[in-house]
Amino acid sequence: PAQSQVLEASCNALKTGAFSKAGFKTYKPDWTNQDSNLVLQLSASRTLMAVFDGHGLWGHVVSGIVREVFTKLAPDAVGAADSEMDIVHGLRRLFEAGHRELQRFVDQQGRPLSEYSGSTCTAVVLDSVRGTAISAHVGDSALAIVSDGRVLFRSRDHVVDDDVAAAVAAKGGEVVEMTLSGITARRVCMRGSPFPGLAMARALGD
Repeated sequence: PAQSQVLEASCNALKTGAFSKAGFKTYKPDWTNQDSNLVLQLSASRTLMAVFDGHGLWGHVVSGIVREVFTKLAPDAVGAADSEMDIVHGLRRLFEAGHRELQRFVDQQGRPLSEYSGSTCTAVVLDSVRGTAISAHVGDSALAIVSDGRVLFRSRDHVVDDDVAAAVAAKGGEVVEMTLSGITARRVCMRGSPFPGLAMARALGD
């Protein structure tokens, strides 16, 4: 499940910007940028911002699908929410809806896109009247709140640690440390196979 945080802050003006750099794959130099982002004004005082980092063969498609789900459902799920807990529950519904939607799509061979592909998701709802930032995330796309060069908050990445390795082994899989494109990480795999090689403990899709 997505993890949620409620933070209090003051906000007189909101400026947004986005920058994305495609990941580098040594085995596929023309790798497609798999990042998506969303800034959605829900009301005069409430804004949803989210990032989606796809992975796997269809990661660029998967991240876009989740973005569209958030765009369509967020006005009702969190834009119309009355309380902070309503927003938390609304964010959970968005994450669940995105995950369900990914199960509907298949590739040219009829295999689910989410079989070997998925996406991180980190979302935050800013309310300038209440002075709150309510966030939820799955995966390792970090959210940080910084003031005067000081980090006030940073989300905790869903890394593949010892607890995750034990849970994966209990389900019949295994965690293997591998180096891909110069990055060494512990990855979730089927036993005896390098696939899917997921380098995080949670994600939408796979």
